[in-house]
Amino acid sequence: MRLAARPVSLASVPRANSPSRLATVLGWVLVAAGPPLLALPQLGEWFFFDDAVYVTVAREMLRGGVIYADAFDHKPPVIHLVYAGLLWLGAGPEVLRLAIFVGLGASAMLVRLVAREFFEQRVALLVGLTFAAATALVLLSDNGSAEQLMLLPMTGSLWVHLRAVRTGRLRFLFLAGVLAGLAVWTKPVAVFNLGALAGCAFLVPGGLQGSRPLVRLAVLGSGACLVTVAFAAWLGVVAGGAAFDALVTFNMAYGRLVSPEERLSNLVRGGPYALIGFGPLAPVALVGAWLLAREWSARTLVIAMWTLASLAGALSPGFLFGRYMLQLLPSAALLAGIAYEWFGTVDRGRRASVYALAALSLAGAIPTLAALRSYHPRSGPEGMARFVAALRDSGAADDRLFVHGRLPQAYAITGMRPAHPYLFHTVFMARPDLWPQTVEDLRASPPDVLLEDRRPPQPGHPLAHVVTSPEFEAWRDERYEPIHELGQVTIYRLRRD
Repeated sequence: MRLAARPVSLASVPRANSPSRLATVLGWVLVAAGPPLLALPQLGEWFFFDDAVYVTVAREMLRGGVIYADAFDHKPPVIHLVYAGLLWLGAGPEVLRLAIFVGLGASAMLVRLVAREFFEQRVALLVGLTFAAATALVLLSDNGSAEQLMLLPMTGSLWVHLRAVRTGRLRFLFLAGVLAGLAVWTKPVAVFNLGALAGCAFLVPGGLQGSRPLVRLAVLGSGACLVTVAFAAWLGVVAGGAAFDALVTFNMAYGRLVSPEERLSNLVRGGPYALIGFGPLAPVALVGAWLLAREWSARTLVIAMWTLASLAGALSPGFLFGRYMLQLLPSAALLAGIAYEWFGTVDRGRRASVYALAALSLAGAIPTLAALRSYHPRSGPEGMARFVAALRDSGAADDRLFVHGRLPQAYAITGMRPAHPYLFHTVFMARPDLWPQTVEDLRASPPDVLLEDRRPPQPGHPLAHVVTSPEFEAWRDERYEPIHELGQVTIYRLRRD
């Protein structure tokens, strides 16, 4: 069955068929509360790898340190600023994680608003609920805070852009550019979605029909440029060349660690697992994609461009980790909405078929809650509880710590100040030339506590090798004594004699 073609303008998408006010409020509550509720089993966990880096950088900022110079990371600054704000308010690990998932709940509400621009009210509600429930399966992967936070301005930019199309107001287009710029400064892969917005502004004028395509592009681009100029100016004043070295020079070297052939191989091998990660939503979204390809309308262009941009962003790192696939999740929910809509038109007397299909898509939350695994017993040697106890016994909060390996969680757990700006091992993998100078810096100003991670690289993970040298090992043995042996991780204390 072929869907009826949509008009070129989105302004005539039906706005009727609204449920009662009580049903509307309950729908919003379910959509917004879904991701935080499904995240409750994770709230008691300790910091993940990336979270630990964000927390450490944020703490150093609150202590008066300079981002990228006193605590190094290669991610844009939005996530660090958010964490710094939450830590300033007194947030602990549980509150930090809950705040990110509350943001994901806000993204679910925006997904519903976007769906309302394309579908009638009941289908839009099902789309929002589908997104909210599917986050549980996708987020079985760890380290997804930046991706979760990115979704909020990224999805908001699409909704505001659609409002510009509906109302014909250029100021909404400018705001869409601002939000898209914020998304890029949260996670650079959102630049693909900014490109999709540019394509939509050019090809789908809607209520902006009276303005020229280049004018629409200029208004959208000026919003994104405003954000970029603001962040670049702030970083230039605060961090100077350290920010450029982290965000440009280092990331160029970091991207060369995995060859194009390895990236392609990883994507081919990880494809089936990515589909499994979407759970029951995957076949429903594929049905929606097939139906979308059979219609020609403004809706086709917008959803197709947004989906392709999200897919490009999710695949660009070269790994199909669940957190990367999160970028594709709003598009998958919209495609599921097309499938829901079609099933509703097959036989309007059989509405149950739509709700049965939606229930199948939402069912991903059930096995997730039943089989939720903890990340930390894998990353912490011989169990995280013993690791935490040993760390806290190793020194005071005002001591200086250096982690040699893949456990930046030690900084976040102990609250000790980093003895060196480089917090994690991939710095030296991407830039081996930095290691000799780092050893010299440590020799000149020895940390109070040294943690050495000798675990072998993870199978199939090209970014897990720990760089070392005979000079470092000789200095360590001369100046430090081991105080805790935890499997393949040793905690040392500086000799005072």
